[in-house]
Amino acid sequence: MFKQLSFLFLLLSMLTAQVVAAPYLKLVQREETAEVTGLKITLNSDLNGKIILQECSKCTKIIVTITPETKAFKNEKAVPLIEAKKLVGKSALVSYNIESKLVTRIGW
Repeated sequence: MFKQLSFLFLLLSMLTAQVVAAPYLKLVQREETAEVTGLKITLNSDLNGKIILQECSKCTKIIVTITPETKAFKNEKAVPLIEAKKLVGKSALVSYNIESKLVTRIGW
């Protein structure tokens, strides 16, 4: 009986802690997506490369890294990453991890 009451108390304590803490939790943005025109991209045959992001002429330049894990999408359908080489000078959406500057997705 004592074990059952202890377990019940533990469950109630955990539930109460979650309810009380919920208003104080802060969402952390881990990823950013940039809409880029005139894309500056380099991509080698090993599927490693760089993209220079600059959303406007007065905006700060951000250099992000493409890796073989980067996903590519054309018209919302997955395509081989090497096709992203064709995007030089064109428009694309580039999603990347804010901290590591690794590109997660390229879409056009």
